[in-house]
Amino acid sequence: MKLFINYLVIFVFLLAGIVKADSIILTGKKNIYLAGQPDGVKIYNEGTEYRYDSSPQHSPILVKSSLTNNQIIQFTNIIGIPGTDVCGNPDGYTIGEPMEYTPYTREIFPTLGLSGIISPLTSILGVFLSDEIPDQTVEKEMLIFFEIEDLDFEVLRPKLEQVFFIGDGKTSDNKIQKFVAPNGATRLFIGVEDCLGCSNNNGGQFEIDFSVSETLNSLVGQIVTSSKILGYTASVGGATIKAVPFNLSTVTDIYGNFELTNIPLGECIIQVESSYFQTLTKSIIVNNGENVVEALEIFKPKCQNMFTQQEVDQLLHQVQSEKDAIISEKEATITQLNTSIASMYTQGYLDKAIIEAEKRGELKYDINNDGKVGLEEIIKYLETISGVRVESLIIFPKEKKYFISE
Repeated sequence: MKLFINYLVIFVFLLAGIVKADSIILTGKKNIYLAGQPDGVKIYNEGTEYRYDSSPQHSPILVKSSLTNNQIIQFTNIIGIPGTDVCGNPDGYTIGEPMEYTPYTREIFPTLGLSGIISPLTSILGVFLSDEIPDQTVEKEMLIFFEIEDLDFEVLRPKLEQVFFIGDGKTSDNKIQKFVAPNGATRLFIGVEDCLGCSNNNGGQFEIDFSVSETLNSLVGQIVTSSKILGYTASVGGATIKAVPFNLSTVTDIYGNFELTNIPLGECIIQVESSYFQTLTKSIIVNNGENVVEALEIFKPKCQNMFTQQEVDQLLHQVQSEKDAIISEKEATITQLNTSIASMYTQGYLDKAIIEAEKRGELKYDINNDGKVGLEEIIKYLETISGVRVESLIIFPKEKKYFISE
């Protein structure tokens, strides 16, 4: 009886469709850009009329049909078998030793309604489609997988008809990556990256195990703060977002954006923690798929509760008083200095200095270039004719510079 119950549980589990595992063979001849095309469509290699890939002979593999929004596809195991023009590495060709892994990438331009892509040569690629033939009238954003960091994602959410990198389906620390079906997707195709029209001569193949699980529920949003001092709303980077009941957390990026994944349906208590603001707690209802929440605003600084309003007002008054005192002292010092400098010389002495300067014909009258001969120029002349060494530069005609010592 116990054995029967165990078999019954397993049977019900499979019927529920929580995880469906399967295997496929992907040959190097499968061109991802023939995905969703009817029979007889050809993609020519640039500059040739005799070398091309055609459907259905070189069409990519249909991995899954009847997909639903936000279902998760995972490639649990991929084994490469090398052949002509296909290296057998699902991550594609690389440059350097294994410890210095660098993808050998190439750009493929948009073709037959699918987006372009920059990705490693002969790597495994995928694309989500609806039941319709790809729309060639609408331009799709290109995804870029140029650096090793670009390949090391945990969750990827490509858009419909947007070609994306799959590789070996794992991160650098061997975690199985998740590929989330976008809105409107019903089919997933996979193929091999190669020059357009050049897949027909490829050898080699990949043995691929994959699974399809139920939708990935997630919370996506942004943390901001309104500053009366700055006068605008600013994003809060480095804040920690916690889904309290489920022990899930993430950290906002420099733009304040965050995403929490694998959240169960129903009510979820979110806590926003920051080094500079009071913790914000908010209840959010999680539905199937991606849940985009309005910007969560945190505006109460942690220091706000440290002082009363009266103490803050007193501090501001003290700062203003000290500022006024400093300004008054500065103005008084400037007035006193000007008076002292002017009293050092009689009017007759000043007139003589000007006459001597004119006789010499060497000194530039307007030293500070303010358009007039003022106190600064007069003092400079007096220093010169009195035999005092001038430590600063005197500018002579024709832009020559000298130190004067009399």
